[in-house]
Order: sequence, then C-alpha cells, then structure tokens
Amino acid sequence: KTLQYNGPFPDYSKGQLQHACERLKSTGGGEALGKAFLENVPKAMWVLLPVFALVMLLFWWRPRRLYAEHVLFLIHNHGAIFAILTILSLVELIVPTAVSDWLTLIVVLYLFWYTWRGMRVFYADSRGLAIFKFFSLGLLYLFCSSLVLALTGLTAVLTV
Repeated sequence: KTLQYNGPFPDYSKGQLQHACERLKSTGGGEALGKAFLENVPKAMWVLLPVFALVMLLFWWRPRRLYAEHVLFLIHNHGAIFAILTILSLVELIVPTAVSDWLTLIVVLYLFWYTWRGMRVFYADSRGLAIFKFFSLGLLYLFCSSLVLALTGLTAVLTV
C-alpha cells in the first residue's frame, strides 16, 4: 500500500515504481512479472556479451586482440555451455535423482575446465596466467551478469 524508496532520483523513481506495482496487481501479479522477465533474458544476454567483451579487451592488451575476437570467443563459449546445459536438462528428466546430482556435478566441473582450457588455447596464455585470468574474469562476469539481470528485472517491472 505504501512504497518506501531511498535510492537515486527518489521523486521520479518512487512514482514509477508505484505505478508499476499498481499495473502489476491489475495484470496478474507475479506470473506476469516472471513472464516479462523471461522474455527479456535473451535481450539481456545480447547486452552482456559485448559489454563483457570490452572487459576482456582490458585483460589481453598485450598482444593486442581485436574486440571481435573476444565477442566471438564469448558467443562460442555461451553457445557450447547453453547446448550442454540443455542436453543435461533433458537427461535429468530421464535418469533418477541420485544419478542426476552426480551428472550435474560432473557437467559443471567439465564446463569450468572447458572455459579455462578454451581461454588458455585461444589466447595462448601460460597455465598460471590462464588460471589467474579465468578466476578474475569469472568474478567480473558474475558481477556483470548480476547487474544485467537486475536491470532486466527492473525492466520487467516497469514494462508489465
């Protein structure tokens, strides 16, 4: 009934959020919000990849890599990871839960190795440097993807 907001642009944001809450109540609540969020996730990924490619550009400044190389590397990695996770989801529908849990663990470990190995081979880094960059970029990716998903959620709230 009453919205308290202490963030940036309080006058404008509070009004927008109040209007979004009223619209959300009239359009079906959380189900409509979830649908709007899921519809915006693919668009968010197309924002995340080029932004993260800029971050990667900073990590490989010697020898200089082209921006397009980083974008293509990210598209390849994301495509492979999404394909493998899709197959895993289908297999989990068939196999028992105990097997599914172990399979999930094995696949996640493989995906970490696949990404690290891809970085090591594609960028021709030493083992230690590849490990350092892998973990550093992993943390930055977690931050960037969290930010993009939060903005996607805000977009979903404002467009429902």
